[in-house]
Amino acid sequence: MTVGLITDIGVPLYLANSLDNIVDSNETMLILSVKDGIGASQQPVEITAVSKLQIYEQLGTPTLAQQWILVPTEAFGSGHGPYYFIKSALLPPKGRPPFVLDVRGGVGKPGAILQLYEQKQTAYENQLWSFSLTNDAMAAAQGVYLLSALIDSDGYQLVADVPDPHQKKTAPSGSSVQVYPMNTEPTLNQSWFPAFVTPEGL
Repeated sequence: MTVGLITDIGVPLYLANSLDNIVDSNETMLILSVKDGIGASQQPVEITAVSKLQIYEQLGTPTLAQQWILVPTEAFGSGHGPYYFIKSALLPPKGRPPFVLDVRGGVGKPGAILQLYEQKQTAYENQLWSFSLTNDAMAAAQGVYLLSALIDSDGYQLVADVPDPHQKKTAPSGSSVQVYPMNTEPTLNQSWFPAFVTPEGL
């Protein structure tokens, strides 16, 4: 696979998961965030509870650990549109490549966690992502899949997934995020809302 960078879209965005926060779900929502706000290779990524007012009405300042920037590439997923590097707003050390969303281990293994890692120049399939509506009209209104360029050993598409083993449709703040085969039926733990961070709100 060959990737040619075009340009950053440039506007930071949130990536909010559709699961309810297990605590105070009426006032907060769960968004993709870098654990402890530390910009470093292999730093885990998690979902973090933030105020819905912060997201919908731009009240409060989002931290850099909560912001992501889409960097388009010239690669296309099979039927899923273009692939992106998803760059963290956390700055790398001077002279180093940017930190991007990365599947730990670099292979299509279900359960592999998401982390920050320096953007690679080769063997970067584990750093490429595309967006696709779910295949169900009701679920499509609830968000999109975040699809990895990786597939597992059985040929199944891997997507960003918040573990919800008991299907309670909730998760605690601080839960890890993994890649997992796309569920046969759309589920909230694999559904994401990309939302731009702008002074005007959503």
